[in-house]
Amino acid sequence: MKAIDRFDPSPFRSQVAAQVEIAEDVVVHPFVSLEGRSALREGCEVHSFTRVADSVLEPRVAVGPHCDVDGARIGARSRLRGRRARHAQRPRRPPGRAAPRPGPA
Repeated sequence: MKAIDRFDPSPFRSQVAAQVEIAEDVVVHPFVSLEGRSALREGCEVHSFTRVADSVLEPRVAVGPHCDVDGARIGARSRLRGRRARHAQRPRRPPGRAAPRPGPA
């Protein structure tokens, strides 16, 4: 069931494993690695320098460049961005509040 709608014809090819299921209307950019038992549902787009392994991308998911998706199920119409996907954000303090100071021991 490999029906890639747009596949970049440049000499820098992407790697697609034999077990990967790709639906219609999927866009795969160059330098992408699709590994294991992954499934890309209709309308997905995977940008360059991304690895998707043993994961399911539901319809209309967009995976930005430099992402590593491994063993995940990404919900429909989600957007993944490389830097934010790899780094956890620190919780923010409300404006005007200082960090608590440790008291005397």
